Amino acid sequence: FISSHSHRILSSFPKNHFSVNKTSGLVFVAATLDREQWPSYSLEIKATDQAGFSSIVWMSVKIFDANDNPPLFSSAVISVNVSEATRILTTIATITATDT
Repeated sequence: FISSHSHRILSSFPKNHFSVNKTSGLVFVAATLDREQWPSYSLEIKATDQAGFSSIVWMSVKIFDANDNPPLFSSAVISVNVSEATRILTTIATITATDT
């Protein structure tokens, strides 16, 4: 005997970022995810069988960050003063950029 189930999302925070296939129970991404905006989501999912019995589960979804921002310099302009007597291959500056 194989029983079929109906699945649905009862609540989610934030809303509308995921959907569930009613028959298979597969959960899908339904909107663009951005870890900087929301690092995790909570879903309350309900399954109901043909007899009307149901069960509820809470799903926690953690978002891993993608490298979606360019590296940034600490300043838009870097000025360096160098003597004309500076030897070849002498280091004149160290520049750094951060990538968030």
